[in-house]
Amino acid sequence: MVALIRGEGILISLYPPQNWKGKHLPLFASTPELLKWWKASVQDTEAEKEYERWFLLVLQERQQLIKLWVPY
Repeated sequence: MVALIRGEGILISLYPPQNWKGKHLPLFASTPELLKWWKASVQDTEAEKEYERWFLLVLQERQQLIKLWVPY
């Protein structure tokens, strides 16, 4: 996924594509463990809600660092 911060593209996936030349901020990506859980899950509505809940917790833990990149 590519997000725009102050007009420039920034990749926020865990691992960038091989030929990616722009900025890469895995700080905004999921954790490898959470991605592994998601891939092994049924990926139904309940699993999606659980993934979202855990991902929001991950982002909350990173809040101090995120504030450096996204001013409020």
